[in-house]
Amino acid sequence: FFDKAIGINVTRSRFLPVKATSDLFLVQSDLYTLADGSVIRNRARANPENPSIELGTEKSKIYITDYCVLCDN
Repeated sequence: FFDKAIGINVTRSRFLPVKATSDLFLVQSDLYTLADGSVIRNRARANPENPSIELGTEKSKIYITDYCVLCDN
């Protein structure tokens, strides 16, 4: 598929799996932070649980057009 493609192993501490739009909301929020190349829980957040984000099927695939304005970038 791609010329000269390579694979690398990345430890679980360096990323969070993003399989759905709701996972992307969590990763881009202030719930997590990057420290020394690893994704860690933001210590300023008191609640240890992830919030529940449930999107309807009609919203699960239109993240950029509807929600990217909420991004910090």
